[in-house]
Amino acid sequence: MSDAFENLGKTANDYPDCRQSQRVVLKAQGSLVLTRDYEHQLRFPCLIINSSQGGFRLRVNFRLRCGQVVEVVSAEDPLTSVECRVIWVGKAGSQEQGEAGLQII
Repeated sequence: MSDAFENLGKTANDYPDCRQSQRVVLKAQGSLVLTRDYEHQLRFPCLIINSSQGGFRLRVNFRLRCGQVVEVVSAEDPLTSVECRVIWVGKAGSQEQGEAGLQII
């Protein structure tokens, strides 16, 4: 299994600090798959900045919406994907512009 998905089996109790789970810095290439309808899927490149048991932080070159459901695919393991929901999107002009937080569902 790729590094992007290796921490998914750990529980919040495995990390005693204030975070629910440890974040692993990746800076790994990947893709986001968006499904418009049953027959049409769109695939966009992304940079997986970090991952945790519950989700991912990504850098993307297109607009995502909070609540949107996407699949994250690591370039290291293109046959494995993780379904996620967008839970935050960086504001324009902020340090997080172009980034998004995804929660694994």
